Amino acid sequence: MKKSNSYLALHSPVGAAASFAIGMSSRGGGFMHRDAFAPTQELYIGTFCEDTLNMLPFFSKATNDYRESFVKSDNSPNPLKITYYTEQQIDRTYGPTTDSFDAKNGTTNLKYELFSPAKSVPDPENEFNHENMKHAVCPSILTKLTVDNSNNSKPAKGFFGIGNLKGLAFPKEIHGVVSIDGYGFAAKDQFGLSIETVADFDPVGVFGREIPVRLGIAPMGMLVFDVPAGASVSVEIVLAWYQQGPVTHGATNCKFYYTHFFNNILDVFTYTFENTDKLSQESKTFDALLALSPINDARKFLVSHAIHSYYASTMLFDSENATLSRNSQPRWCVNEGSFMMMNTFDLAIDHAFFELSRNPWVVKNVLDIYTREYSYFDNLGLSFTHDHGSHFTYSPHGYSAYEISNQDGCFSYMTQEQLCNWILIAGLYVEKTKDIDWLQKNQDLLKDSITSLLNRDASDDVHLDGIMDLDSSRCGVSSEITTYDSLDHSLGQATRNLYVGTKCWASYITLSHLFKQLSEDGSSTFSDIINTCDAQAQRSAQTITSYYDDELGIIPAILDGNDKSAIIPAIEALIYPYFSGCQSILALDGEFAAFLEKLKVHTLNILQPGVCLFDDGGWKLSSNNENSWISKIFLCQFAAHEILGIPEHIEADNAHMDWWINGCTDCPAIDQIFSGKVSEHGFHYPRGVSSYIWLFKG
Repeated sequence: MKKSNSYLALHSPVGAAASFAIGMSSRGGGFMHRDAFAPTQELYIGTFCEDTLNMLPFFSKATNDYRESFVKSDNSPNPLKITYYTEQQIDRTYGPTTDSFDAKNGTTNLKYELFSPAKSVPDPENEFNHENMKHAVCPSILTKLTVDNSNNSKPAKGFFGIGNLKGLAFPKEIHGVVSIDGYGFAAKDQFGLSIETVADFDPVGVFGREIPVRLGIAPMGMLVFDVPAGASVSVEIVLAWYQQGPVTHGATNCKFYYTHFFNNILDVFTYTFENTDKLSQESKTFDALLALSPINDARKFLVSHAIHSYYASTMLFDSENATLSRNSQPRWCVNEGSFMMMNTFDLAIDHAFFELSRNPWVVKNVLDIYTREYSYFDNLGLSFTHDHGSHFTYSPHGYSAYEISNQDGCFSYMTQEQLCNWILIAGLYVEKTKDIDWLQKNQDLLKDSITSLLNRDASDDVHLDGIMDLDSSRCGVSSEITTYDSLDHSLGQATRNLYVGTKCWASYITLSHLFKQLSEDGSSTFSDIINTCDAQAQRSAQTITSYYDDELGIIPAILDGNDKSAIIPAIEALIYPYFSGCQSILALDGEFAAFLEKLKVHTLNILQPGVCLFDDGGWKLSSNNENSWISKIFLCQFAAHEILGIPEHIEADNAHMDWWINGCTDCPAIDQIFSGKVSEHGFHYPRGVSSYIWLFKG
């Protein structure tokens, strides 16, 4: 596989629903702000010498047809020669928080570097520090443009411009451009350096005029600076976002948390320029940690790409009228990428490994909001919604934006799986943080969750078998589905589903462990609850094991005696006991030895070409479908290799890297991939950050 340098990446501040897209030749990129898809603004980053423009190739057109609406072609600026650095001339270095394009043509060389934030967000309730929080949530990206004219006997100019903007303003206080859409870029004054802010239709307009202008109606803003012959000049350029006032509506009105610390975008520029050394060093340090990790290079790329896209979807809110000293209610929210659903529970559980490593409080925050606002009781007991709303609109409490009654397939309820998700995330959180106070406060809810699990298993104790059999009354005449709703029937149906069944098993294991911790202080005893959970875990394992098909060598995806489908996610749930303090129950010679042995044999038998392997060695979640979700593959890889002891195959990691680099070049870290490719454009997704499980230390 040839590793191309031409793929789109997202560079994002933390919690601002903002990003800057760059990296794919002939496509463009630019500013995202509360957007669903990666933008296609023209990026003009390059040099001008004599009559020649030489640019990085991140634009689709070097001229703008909009000019022709105003002027005749014979009145246009003087024609210029337009060239660009080829992919062979660009050395790209990419990490989880940095991206560098080092372009060399032998005469005037250029380097453009981006430093995405690498800051953990302090807990606003328990660890709040004004300066630390301000630093963490500053909605900006530091970049640096270097033009090396050392080998040129003629002076040149360096420039950074963005097209397809609107409502351009040119603040007096800075060299920069601000769009009406709440973002902009600026350069810092430096001793002996002349920086000019201009606006025109395109670079040809800027450099084709004898005197550059600021044409406010034009769609392109640009910074231009001089580079003497034989010299090298570097300019720090800050990309910034800002939106004041309410940004959500519906059941909850919120503002961005960063508005507590910054009054406007000029404040953001100023703060970032005051901290450029600190910001760049933080990014380099974070990248170095990944570089030193023991995972292979393909996985390092996958982790890096996923982190970039994860942060693009993050939002840190506060109540609309709150101040830091009054009624502050911080809310962590992650959009479901281009789908824009808020805190989708299917994703929250997969994000948890990264979030618990960086900001454990956000996991508790999401769990608490689900408990307070997006839990409900149906005919069988406690559960939780699929999401909190969509497109910055909070759903009515107790309801999601996705789930509807009387709907077969997609958009039906996921009641059983979301109940499991709350339990399993709670187990991960408590084990990582040792937050026993939180566990004690939620013990009644955990008791309700056990009752709900039991009720969804069977209508009486005699028929309990540890897996799901009954649908929520919210479904109406339809049936529940799983997070794999759009993959295929074998993974979409929730009742007697193998994937959901192993999640039920993991939930009982987790609940037993949590109540054992609650019993340790001696103030209460929960022996009956623990015994119930242990008995149900045994039932789950025995039921699932009993469906192993000797002839097929698999456990079918639907445990009904008829299904013959083979799925990899049978093993996904093993990761939760592993990271929730229950590693001993995963011993291959322990109390669940028969269960684990069948899962291992099942996995070995289906990881075969034509079954659950694609031709390139990539993993295929279901034998029935070319549709595979890479975030879930990462989790199953960990379960297979680290828990079941199945040897790793570098071909799989290389194939998955190839999917993102060559098969999905302008869909940063997209999750749902069809035979290694996608047809969407600009689609992005955060759940690939599940890859951080390779680095997670529980």
